[in-house]
Amino acid sequence: MSARGEGAGQPSTSAQGQPAAPAPPKRGRGRPRKQQQ
Repeated sequence: MSARGEGAGQPSTSAQGQPAAPAPPKRGRGRPRKQQQ
């Protein structure tokens, strides 16, 4: 979980929630970045 966690020493709860926003934008799952782009 730490290898995939983008957060600095955060639990899988935050690691799965934060990285899911910056990475999904390329897959089309990020709506906050999709609206700006």
